[in-house]
Amino acid sequence: LQLNSMLTVLNLANSGLTEHHAHGIARGLRLNCTLTTLDSAHNRFFDAGVIHLAEALSENAYLTKLDLENTCFADVGAKSLGN
Repeated sequence: LQLNSMLTVLNLANSGLTEHHAHGIARGLRLNCTLTTLDSAHNRFFDAGVIHLAEALSENAYLTKLDLENTCFADVGAKSLGN
């Protein structure tokens, strides 16, 4: 993800991903400037994983659509996305 300069849409929905995977995705998002859509629905990111993604998104102006439906996060994760 960090080095890919062609990918604009990535569908990772229902992939069995965890907060550990979300951390790796977040690292890639920090440097990626082509991805505009990321579907991560129906994974198990919990608050910790969503916080990693939110922090990465604060450094990424290219991603315009992020689907986190049913990724098992609560208020803490939701608040991190609002910042």
